[in-house]
Amino acid sequence: MELMRHLDKTDPFFNDCYKALALQYHHTQKDPSRPNNTISFIPPQDEILSHFFFGTASPLYNHFLEVIATLERIVKYLDEDNVDLELNNLNAISDQILHEKTGIKDNFEEFIKSYTGGVANWSHFKKDKKVKPELLKDKKSGRLLSLFALAMLNRAHTTHELPFDVEKIDAKFEKPLEEFHSYFQPLLILVQTLFTKILDGVVAMADVKNPKWNTYNDIQILAAACYATYRDRNKDVKVVLVTDDNGIHTACKGTNMENNVWKVNQYLSYIY
Repeated sequence: MELMRHLDKTDPFFNDCYKALALQYHHTQKDPSRPNNTISFIPPQDEILSHFFFGTASPLYNHFLEVIATLERIVKYLDEDNVDLELNNLNAISDQILHEKTGIKDNFEEFIKSYTGGVANWSHFKKDKKVKPELLKDKKSGRLLSLFALAMLNRAHTTHELPFDVEKIDAKFEKPLEEFHSYFQPLLILVQTLFTKILDGVVAMADVKNPKWNTYNDIQILAAACYATYRDRNKDVKVVLVTDDNGIHTACKGTNMENNVWKVNQYLSYIY
């Protein structure tokens, strides 16, 4: 979706993003020779959370399918002029990305309030020297990761418009939460890394349009990789995420994903 946000011919990254999307589409087709050919894809984080915790598609699933359909209409025949025919959908996708980033920002602000006594100030930790050590203690103990796992469960409830009370969690979610913490630990670490930027008083994080929020895209990618690893855990399959992003490699270090994330050079050496 982030690549599709750049499908504006005035965007300096238009050509690179169009080529990347075309490559993704044509590389993931199941059977190009058949008329009912489809492509394989892993949906965004909200849909993953819905499937993980509730075992069903979210109310937003059909919207995600429309994103894929839009992508197909744009790149199937490698005609860049098809972009002009999908401007309304592309604008809607851009708005959705901002909406999702805003949702995470709002969640972070609620998280901040739990440490600051109700003050949602992105520079608070820089000013209040007493609060920061408390949060760092929770980070060191691992409590922060557990809280972020609960936040993911809360997010899944929100997507389904269901009430969520952190003090009264249904017992049926106990095992899923344990599995989520195990298989999605790299994702939780990356979210923690994003949140830690707040500790350093990065006021720019208050603006979801700031480039620092590009970490959100890494979160989506890592969520998909973790989900694929979980999905295929009982199969003789190795899920590999290929990226040179140091943040993702750091998040995976020491977790079940450490050997499943490769640098581009490692991937090229393997296939050639």
